[in-house]
Amino acid sequence: MRTFHSFLCIILLSSLLCGCSEKAPKLYLIEENGLYGFIDSLGNKVIDPKYLFATPFSDDVALVVTDTIGGFNITVNYHYINCREKVIGKNNYMARLGGLSFKYGDKISLLSRFSYSGGRALFQSRDTSTKGLILEKYGYIDKKGCVVIPCEYNDGGLFHDGKAMVQESIDHSLERITNTGESLDILQKNYLKWQVIDDGGNAMTDFIFDKKSAFDKGRCVAEISTSSDIKGFQSIIYVLLNENADIICTFSTGGARKYSDGVIIEEVGPLAMLGSSSEFYDRDGNKIRSFSDLYPSEQKIISQSPAFLTSLPEIIISFAKGFSEGLCVCTTGDKDSRNWFFVDVYKNLYGNATNDLFAFEDALLFSSGLAAIKKDGKWGYVDHNFDLIIPCQYDSASSFNGDLAMVENNMPDLTIRSYINKTGKPVWQQVQYHNPAYEPNQK
Repeated sequence: MRTFHSFLCIILLSSLLCGCSEKAPKLYLIEENGLYGFIDSLGNKVIDPKYLFATPFSDDVALVVTDTIGGFNITVNYHYINCREKVIGKNNYMARLGGLSFKYGDKISLLSRFSYSGGRALFQSRDTSTKGLILEKYGYIDKKGCVVIPCEYNDGGLFHDGKAMVQESIDHSLERITNTGESLDILQKNYLKWQVIDDGGNAMTDFIFDKKSAFDKGRCVAEISTSSDIKGFQSIIYVLLNENADIICTFSTGGARKYSDGVIIEEVGPLAMLGSSSEFYDRDGNKIRSFSDLYPSEQKIISQSPAFLTSLPEIIISFAKGFSEGLCVCTTGDKDSRNWFFVDVYKNLYGNATNDLFAFEDALLFSSGLAAIKKDGKWGYVDHNFDLIIPCQYDSASSFNGDLAMVENNMPDLTIRSYINKTGKPVWQQVQYHNPAYEPNQK
């Protein structure tokens, strides 16, 4: 009897542990009749559309807006929910977003900065500066709603790898207004610097960086301005930070740099027209060898990929959207080019020559095993073999986020926005009528 009782206890304990470790289901943001909610990957409504707005789930938490106050400066009341719609933290956060028309795209970009990431979320408070100015200041809360980093910064970024960049407060630099005669807006744009902090709010660097950047897999590429020349122009140098926020590499000027999927990309841009080309570097700042410099055995392994087309060591890349799942989307033209293609870190060209799928009018990075590509004015999706998995039939498309991607078709009188799965089947659709006469409730 005791043995059976012990066995039953073990089963119950195992069930509890499994229940606690169960991964939260992936939910997707939807909008119906001007209100926002969430569906699962099968299109089932999990959280009914009832919020004035919401952000996609991040760190298993979504931000939902319950009220807005209009006028020139829009203020929103919001809180956070988990996938079971339980409130996370407090129920009364507020953010002043400034004067703008509160459109869909504006909401996404402005409210996503308050999303949770790495167990922290940015929040805003209003304060009076030493000069009597009323300013928005920023700090961070944890998932219990407790303030873990006080509101003492002019701005802040999302946490990644336990680190975030924050911008120095106006109070630290107000004397620059007096010294330069610049306005407050100019001060915020041109003078305030950024530093790296850890998730406890401890400074890991001084305020030395000119733009906000983010850590990814223990690395971060940041910008630092050098001193002005005789004409007042400042040059930018790019530095590579390691997991301790130490500078481990400095790049020469000549192009912007960004870091994605473990690869540092030098984006030359218009300089490519003068014969320069973008270069790729590894996570330690070392220039990646060209395909011709690899051992024959390495070349053989790479060239056996079904999607490998050819090695183009002399290819002149001007703009690159970034790396994801081992491939980069880039072009030899400008950012409005209609000729985008995929390369690996050795600048080998990938595609599917038999189906004419190697150069595209536009393309997005690979995500969840598929990449959105544009041919003949329409969007579809290819896999890593560059087989066309979902035909090019959409007017716009987004990258897959797990099992679903958002696509859109525009017609003269209506727009159909859909979530599709990896077979191209719609699991949820929203129809927006441009002409009220065509709405179902109209004759």
